[in-house]
Amino acid sequence: MRILIVINHKRDPESGAAGGMERLGRAIEGIGHHVDFIFRDNIRSFLFSINPNLSAIVDVPLFIIKRIMDLELTGSHYDIVQISSAEGYLYGLFKKLFHKRSIYVYQSHGLESRYWEDYFKIEDALGGERMSKKFKIWFPYIRLNQEKLAVKMADAIFVPCKQDKKFLISNLRVKPSKVFTIPHGVSRELFVNNNKKGRDKDLIFVGWWGQRKGIKYLGEAFTQVCRRYPEARLTIVGTKADDGEVYASFSLCIHDNIKIHRSMPHSNLIKEYKRHKIMIFPSLFEGFGMAFLEGMAAGLAVVASWEGGARDLIRDRENGILVPPRSGKSLAEKVIYLLENKDIREKIGQRAAETARNYTWDMIARRTVEVFQNLLSGGLNSIKARP
Repeated sequence: MRILIVINHKRDPESGAAGGMERLGRAIEGIGHHVDFIFRDNIRSFLFSINPNLSAIVDVPLFIIKRIMDLELTGSHYDIVQISSAEGYLYGLFKKLFHKRSIYVYQSHGLESRYWEDYFKIEDALGGERMSKKFKIWFPYIRLNQEKLAVKMADAIFVPCKQDKKFLISNLRVKPSKVFTIPHGVSRELFVNNNKKGRDKDLIFVGWWGQRKGIKYLGEAFTQVCRRYPEARLTIVGTKADDGEVYASFSLCIHDNIKIHRSMPHSNLIKEYKRHKIMIFPSLFEGFGMAFLEGMAAGLAVVASWEGGARDLIRDRENGILVPPRSGKSLAEKVIYLLENKDIREKIGQRAAETARNYTWDMIARRTVEVFQNLLSGGLNSIKARP
């Protein structure tokens, strides 16, 4: 098969969505298929420098169509065009009008329609993240309609979690047979030498620093943990923010208990995981959330809010612990429970690693290719949507 993977983000192997799609594509190449990529870096646009939102509506979709037409002029074509997020809406229309034979797959990294309902509207009401007047017009009336059109035009829709699938079927009235739940994967390197040598009171959080990641509740929880265990330490990785902004979420008296890394190469992050025992993952919205799965693969006991992929993969108190979103108190209680019950914590970590072994990138690639091949051979009626 010849596959085109498109994502409107800069190429960054260390990031979630862009890095994940590149790893998936490389794994698909590893089993014998040809994969081309389009990242934001490939699209040199004056419009993007003026207005990135307008660029997402106009020049990204047009660039995709031009790339496909250029290939067709050589006498070849893409079997699969897998476009992340709403940027594929125009290609879907183009494909329909000109009867193109490529399969158009809409790839979600977290449905923006669900993002609006489950995060933005709630946080705006709670005062957690205020939306500008411009955003309140742009996102629901322009961006979400772009997403709805992309969903409608797609031959198949890939979502990373069951919450997205349920939302598509219940709220957007998409046929279940059109939707496939395909989670993100994890690198095999995380399973190597999984003997935990870190301090018992070492915790880790991995993610960019923003309200959607539950940072308010992380601050509340770690403050409570330190009251019980003053020797507790928290490592924060991948904030992409100034250290002062991060420290502002925590009480001054525990700043010495916190170590911050704005960014970290993935090879070093793997080592960092192995120096810790517990991961805190308090996100308020996730499409999937790669960090929690990496923590599981490394044998950490993960305390996560029941959101996105964590909600699908974690069996509470078996291979991780789930807590309600927006509850620093619940986070703190579960972390303290793990700190005080070493045997339970270690068993959870062992089971977590066992679970993660079913989600390596090569396994996700094979599952993805299986769906691609079935779509090409018989269309949606020949296969059943995965749960």
